[in-house]
Amino acid sequence: MGISRKTTTRWNLFFFYLRMSIGLINGILIVPLYLKFIDHDLFGAWLASGNILTWLTMVDPGVGDVLTQKVSVAYGKQDKEDLKYLIPSGLLISSIVSIIALIASIILSFFIVGILKLPHTISIHELTHAFQVNAIATCFTLFSFCLSGTIIGFQRTKEIGLILTISGVLGITLNVFLLFTGVGLVSIAYANLFKSTLAMVSYLVFLSFLYKKEHIPFGFNKNYFFIFSKIFSYTFFSKIFSTVANNIDLIIVSRFIGPQSVTILELTRRPIKVIQGFVNSPSIAMLPAFASLYGEGNKEKMRYIIKRFLFIMSWVLFLFISGFITFNKDLISLWVGKQFFIGSLNNLLICFYFFVLTFSYNLYNFTYSMGNIKGNSIMD
Repeated sequence: MGISRKTTTRWNLFFFYLRMSIGLINGILIVPLYLKFIDHDLFGAWLASGNILTWLTMVDPGVGDVLTQKVSVAYGKQDKEDLKYLIPSGLLISSIVSIIALIASIILSFFIVGILKLPHTISIHELTHAFQVNAIATCFTLFSFCLSGTIIGFQRTKEIGLILTISGVLGITLNVFLLFTGVGLVSIAYANLFKSTLAMVSYLVFLSFLYKKEHIPFGFNKNYFFIFSKIFSYTFFSKIFSTVANNIDLIIVSRFIGPQSVTILELTRRPIKVIQGFVNSPSIAMLPAFASLYGEGNKEKMRYIIKRFLFIMSWVLFLFISGFITFNKDLISLWVGKQFFIGSLNNLLICFYFFVLTFSYNLYNFTYSMGNIKGNSIMD
């Protein structure tokens, strides 16, 4: 195979944490700039509109994740005949999904005011334009998931990490530059479009290189395509229900309380979300190597890895959540001001929710990497 599983996991984990650090800058440190250069109500409406785009990604049944698992297993077995039809089938499905999402998002952009019940004091034209640009960026990202999932399946996590890190840093740089030049809310959307385009093109170039290096034939088989597509009948409905459950809150808050409350809710839980990403990163980083190990059938080593991981994760998660229950109010007050803290009771509920969600998610990753895609989807 050329690259050891330990090396794959280490590079994957390293770049996960590096991207989390970049995300910390983008999601935490730049927010005061947003609040300085963008009207607060407009920014709250933008956050809520992001939920609408997230809903549209429900049309993606998780092609990238499935390809990571399937390609990792096939590559672990060195089954190039399976790879010959697997990857083109995934690329075709992802292309169809991305086009549908783009059309739907452009149509919905004209109904944002009614969906979010926005007051006329908000710049609707600016919000609509930013939404449409961000919709294109989101659809490029959707297609990129399939490309990156395939590359990760080949255990090339270092290259994926480099592409995501470079595009992320350049995207943040462009965002800050546009904010200071007075572009306003649209600066966020343009930065997202630049970042997603750069990543997608880089993935395409590197995947072409991998095909030549690994001597994998490129073919399409209609019967294989339809058999492979059946798995998405489970993941599609799983994605719908989980996406709605995880992203309905900001829209409800915007409609019944107001855009300002959306900002308060999102800013209160954002530091917790960042830490959640750090806790989830190890299991995500292990996915391609663990799926490859499963392809070899080394059950004893798999059992040892799972037990050790869950023990360490439980303690780390408990310490982090306890800290946010105690100190999140002070953190929010120092960061953006005490007026953006949601209250002690709501903060406690948010912390409890993220504790349960994070623990469940890490268990989910291990069962998914062992091919239990149907079972995981039913549980979702």
